[in-house]
Amino acid sequence: MYQSPAVSTYYATLGYLIPIITVLALPILPRGSFMINLMLSTVAVCVGSAIGMLMMWSGVKARENTMSGGSRPTATLTGAPYNASQSAVCAVWLFVNIWLGNVVRAKLPTFNLPVIIFSILINVAATYGPWMTSTQEAEYFIKQLLSAMLLALALALGANLLVFPVSSRLVAFKELAGCIGLLRKTVQLQKAYLVRLESDDMFAVATRTDTNPGFPDADPASRTNLTKEAKAAKALKETVDALSALAGKLNADLSFAKRDVAWGKLDAKDLGDLFKYFRGVYVPTYTVPSALIYGGCF
Repeated sequence: MYQSPAVSTYYATLGYLIPIITVLALPILPRGSFMINLMLSTVAVCVGSAIGMLMMWSGVKARENTMSGGSRPTATLTGAPYNASQSAVCAVWLFVNIWLGNVVRAKLPTFNLPVIIFSILINVAATYGPWMTSTQEAEYFIKQLLSAMLLALALALGANLLVFPVSSRLVAFKELAGCIGLLRKTVQLQKAYLVRLESDDMFAVATRTDTNPGFPDADPASRTNLTKEAKAAKALKETVDALSALAGKLNADLSFAKRDVAWGKLDAKDLGDLFKYFRGVYVPTYTVPSALIYGGCF
C-alpha cells in the first residue's frame, strides 16, 4: 500500500516557507479583501514558479555550455561544483525580477502582498539555482517550492474562513456607525467652539489684543477665555481629523463590502446609496470646521 511521505520529509529545508507565507497572506483580513489578495497571490506564485523554472533551466544550460569536455554534472546538490556562469545567470534573473516586482508595487498598490510573496519565491529559487546540475533536478525543486507555497495559501484560506470569519459588510457597517458618531460629535464641538468665540463687544480693542499671548497687559480673564477657545479648537480639530481618516477607510472598504456574499436585505446598490447619503452630510460638516480652524479664524 502506498503511503505519502510526511510534510517535513517531502519539503525538507523548504518547510519554513509554509508558516511564513501563511502569515504574509494575512488571514485576519475581512473575507472580501482576503479573497482578492488570495487570488492575486495564487497568480503571483504560479507566475513566479514558471519564471523560477526558466531561471534554473537557463542556469543549467549555462553550466553545460561552460563545462570542460571531460567533466560531467553531478547528481546531488551537495556535490555540485561551483560554476560562475550559472551563478551569474541566476543573479541577473534575480535582479530583473525584483526590480519588476517593485515597479508593479509602485504602480498598483493592490499587488503589494502578492509581490512580496513573489519576491520570496524568486529569492529562494535564485539561491538554490546555482546548485542545480540537471533539468530534472530543477523541475523537482520547483514542484516542491510551488506545492509549499500553495499549501501555505490553503492554510491561510482555512484560517480565514473557519478561525477568523469576518465579513467585509460587518466591517463597513461598523465603520459607518463610527462615522455617524463622529459626525454628531463634530457638530457638538463646532457649536462649543463658536460659543467660545462669543464676547460682549467683538470690536473692542481688548478683544483684539488679548488673542495674542505676547501682550503682558492682557486681562487674566481674557487669557482664560483664550485657553478655553484653544481647547475647543483642539478637540474639534482632532475629531475632524478622525472623521476624515475613518471616512477614507470606509470608502476603501466599501468596494469589498459590495462584492461580499451575504444573506440580508441590503444589496450592493443599497450600500452605495448609504455611502452617498453619508457623504452628502459629511462634506459640509467637514468643510465648515476645517475653514474655521485651518482658514485662519483661530
